[in-house]
Amino acid sequence: MLTELIALLGTGSVFDDAESLARASASWYPLALKTRPTRFEAVVRPESAEKARAVLARCRERVWSIAPVGGGSGTGEPPVARVGLDLSALNSVALEETELTVTAGAGITVESLETDLSRHGYTLGQHFGSAALATVGGCVATKAVGLFSGRYGSFAGIVRSVESVDNVILSAMLAIRPAPEARAWAVFDAKSDEGALDALRLIHRSDARPSLARFLPQTWGPGSNNGGRLLMAFEGDEIVQAGHYQLAHAVCQQVGLAPRDEGEGEAWLEEQGRDALWSQNAREGVWADRINLRVGWSRIGESLAEARQVLDRPNIEPQIAVRDPDAHGATLALGFVFETDERGWRRLREELNDIGE
Repeated sequence: MLTELIALLGTGSVFDDAESLARASASWYPLALKTRPTRFEAVVRPESAEKARAVLARCRERVWSIAPVGGGSGTGEPPVARVGLDLSALNSVALEETELTVTAGAGITVESLETDLSRHGYTLGQHFGSAALATVGGCVATKAVGLFSGRYGSFAGIVRSVESVDNVILSAMLAIRPAPEARAWAVFDAKSDEGALDALRLIHRSDARPSLARFLPQTWGPGSNNGGRLLMAFEGDEIVQAGHYQLAHAVCQQVGLAPRDEGEGEAWLEEQGRDALWSQNAREGVWADRINLRVGWSRIGESLAEARQVLDRPNIEPQIAVRDPDAHGATLALGFVFETDERGWRRLREELNDIGE
């Protein structure tokens, strides 16, 4: 197999040394971070889409299993195959301003693509804490959801067309928008879960749709209704942003939320680029993970209370958020750092997933 791949791509594009195999096998999936498995016999890094297609054709002909290699920020169980297809060299960018689209190679990171677009005054609107690692191909394949989904939607929503071979994405045409002229934050304290959840529900049933909305519940103390902090960001031109901002403020004050310093919003956003949750898996005897559950408004308060109870136990540091609200519901993001073993980690995942049923 190795000889054929070298003949096809050249020695500089085929790797089977331990370091290359380990790097290609990297993933944020907790079990992968713990065990650091080698998932491939060889890794290839084609220099062009044409060579990538040739590799895929040869693997199909020889019945060699092959799986794409992205930036390693995926949190699902990674695939195992004989050949790892490193697409990092497929990093082309072709901007089409008339159609407001960009065609990007699957291997370019979201951060690099955003930097390129910003020079021309455009944005994808897909802001991720993992943007420095997450690739366009990986985001398309996983239908990733960025922090500002309230304005820009999910990654799936900006995909206009995809070039793929054997279900491996090589490039994608993506919709872009002019970069927003203004961003304003609204930050509030909520004395109860109900207050914050009511505010989010009412705001998303009105004309005030924030680009980003997060309720960060208190995760300590007795009871299951401790309240927390509500953050919302509004983007657009100054006139539109101001109207939505004022309406959201009125709703929050109507349900009894107390305003906080708006600067806390931008500080929180900056922290998202330093998300240290997954790195906790490098510690012996510690398992870190996050479960995302989509819940309707009629059940979200009950589900949040249940999540607090599940995570309120010794040796667990919970990181709970209510994110991506719309008119019908929101996502419970249930993160945790748990001093346990693999069995305890799997059992906790099952308990949290049961909340959504």
